[in-house]
Amino acid sequence: MQESEGVLCMRVSFRIALAGQVIGVSALYEQTRTFCKNYLTDAPASFEVAVTPADIAFEREKSDREAAVEGHAPGNFSDEYLETLALYRKIVERLLEWLLHQRGQQSLPVHRQKRHRQKHPHPALEKVVR
Repeated sequence: MQESEGVLCMRVSFRIALAGQVIGVSALYEQTRTFCKNYLTDAPASFEVAVTPADIAFEREKSDREAAVEGHAPGNFSDEYLETLALYRKIVERLLEWLLHQRGQQSLPVHRQKRHRQKHPHPALEKVVR
């Protein structure tokens, strides 16, 4: 068990093969492993990602902002569903870092590294992304 924001929770750990990489995943919900069932592997991980309650909260806030911009009521999405979105986001960010490194760049642009603090590079999308 791991303490996360003052609450003890079991972590669900597994590995998936995706985009030619093996990714170690540490999730909060068993449903996330079930969601990834077609990609499970026992191969050693190239890198690891962990989803936290803060990542889930970020996805909920982002969804609510998008709904407001589009004139819809906020969605009532489960934490389990939002965890899959957070997992996608973390995997894509790591794969982009890996790709940029392969191309000779060391890291993502600053606006991607600090997505919680930086403004989006395109002002029209700032309300949606943040």
